Formats: sequence, structure tokens, C-alpha cells
Amino acid sequence: MRACLLFQGFLLFCFLACEKPANLGDGSADAGRLPIALAVSLHDSLPQKAMTALGLSDVTGVKVQYIDGRSASYFVYPASRQVALNTIAGLPFSKHAKIADTLCRPVATAALQYEYAHLSSVESQYADFFWQALNHNVEAYECIKAPWKHTLLVSKTSGQVLHRIELLSML
Repeated sequence: MRACLLFQGFLLFCFLACEKPANLGDGSADAGRLPIALAVSLHDSLPQKAMTALGLSDVTGVKVQYIDGRSASYFVYPASRQVALNTIAGLPFSKHAKIADTLCRPVATAALQYEYAHLSSVESQYADFFWQALNHNVEAYECIKAPWKHTLLVSKTSGQVLHRIELLSML
């Protein structure tokens, strides 16, 4: 028991004594710290129950991963507006979450266009299909399921859903 406590104390000391790199955590994406883009599966981001409710077996998309831990994943899949909104609104969240939506709320496209203007060049390049949809006939919704924020663009004409899943915080 005493050895376990000493070991835990040692680990805590090592963690606190380590000098943190000065270039992490400021959120900027300058030339030396551009994010990377990766292929990702929607199955990795949503529980199986949600995939079944949406009528999807597997959907691939793109994930933009930043050095500070932030990330955003983008997907396109066919689903009705109501099924998509109800499914995302019904996703589980931690009982300790300080912020969690139980409904997807409409969001102004102007707010999303402002967000788009502040993305890194890599994210703008790989997720352009999502952001350009704002110029077409879509309805925009957001739903926070901490630590995730889901942004849905639902086409009014094609039955397509464009889905962005953003990691809000590593904490």
C-alpha cells in the first residue's frame, strides 16, 4: 500500500516537474503547426444505436487533427431531417457535463460563416464541401453533447445531411 502511494506521488511529481513546450495550446495554426487531415469513420464517432437509427452501416469522412488536441470530423450521409435531428439530440452525454443540449437548435448560417472564416487553411481545404453547402438550400442546426459539438447542415432538396463533429475540449 505504501509503495503504491509512493509510486503515485512520484508520477505526480514527474508530471508537475516536466517543462511544458511553449508552442502548445494557444489554438493558432501557423506554418510550423498546421493540423493534419485523416480518413475517419462515422462509426468511430457515433454509437451503434445512432448508426442504426440513421440507417447507416458505415460512412467515411475526413478528420482534421490539431497539435493541441482539438479536432473536427466531417461526414455526408443520406437521412431525413427529423431522423437526423432526433438521433443526434438523443445521443448520451456525461452526467457531469456542464453543457449538454437535449434538442438540436437552429443556428444562423452567418454564425457558421464567421466560424469558417477563422479555420486553418488545412481544415478549409479538406472540409470545403461542408462549408460551401452554406451557400445552398440547407438548414443549419447545432447540438452540444460535451465534449462534442455536432453541427448539421440538412439539405432542403436532396435528403443529404452534412455533419461536423468538433471536439470542444480535451478536459
